[in-house]
Amino acid sequence: MTDLIDAPFSSWSDWDSFYHAFEKFNREVHILIEWPLDAAIDHLKKEAEAEDAKLEPRLSLATGEEREALGEQQQRNWEYYPDQERFLRNMALVGLLSRLIHTLRIMASISEPTVRRKANYKGKGELAQLWEEFKQRFQLDFSPFRVQIDYLDRLRLVRNQIVHDGGQANPPKPF
Repeated sequence: MTDLIDAPFSSWSDWDSFYHAFEKFNREVHILIEWPLDAAIDHLKKEAEAEDAKLEPRLSLATGEEREALGEQQQRNWEYYPDQERFLRNMALVGLLSRLIHTLRIMASISEPTVRRKANYKGKGELAQLWEEFKQRFQLDFSPFRVQIDYLDRLRLVRNQIVHDGGQANPPKPF
């Protein structure tokens, strides 16, 4: 109910369900994706710094093989950080694209009373089907946004690869 209180309308006749869906998407991106991502990356960095701080006193006093072993441990600590950060960013991308597609579908279904949906819209991929639906139902011309649409579709493919490959869209290459 608090969503209705904060909504930008003065009467029910001014209610804009598309704006409401957009605002909900925007809020969810911040609450479910950006803030947790920032917090997790910050936590990982602090964890790596703490592990590094534990090694520093021993590293400064060590010599020979012990110094080499501690240096390798320090390197492993810092190699772990970018792998985990990559994983977190991949999961954020999955969440972002999933929320976007979900919101676009909600917007399409909101307009059902105004313009009826067909059973099926042809297109390769979820976004292409939505663009085709919007084109057929509302005569929206997305051709001026071809570059952005192609970019979103590449992100969709990356999202699908992340989901199906266990979080690895761009795994590090072995030497």
